[in-house]
Amino acid sequence: TPLPKTPAVALILSVAFILTLGLSAAKGITLFETRATVIANAVPLRTGPNVEDNSIFDLIEGFDVVVRQVQNSWALITVSGGVSGWVPTDTLFQHTGKKRLW
Repeated sequence: TPLPKTPAVALILSVAFILTLGLSAAKGITLFETRATVIANAVPLRTGPNVEDNSIFDLIEGFDVVVRQVQNSWALITVSGGVSGWVPTDTLFQHTGKKRLW
């Protein structure tokens, strides 16, 4: 006996449900990351947690970053594109994360 044809509506709803579930899971994972925004006009992204360490490039106000770790008054951050470096914590505003880091 031939199998019944799957209604197009049920197939579309199933695909939409799976996509929604996947996007929700991805958003849930990012909620556990500590994110911050640069609040200084410009701040050098440095190779280490010290003003004497080399500057990679300057970040401008409004730039969103992921905070990886905090050491004294410095934050190791990752910017979009995957570049990591250090900035002073007083140049950042933390807006997500499980707890306040500074």
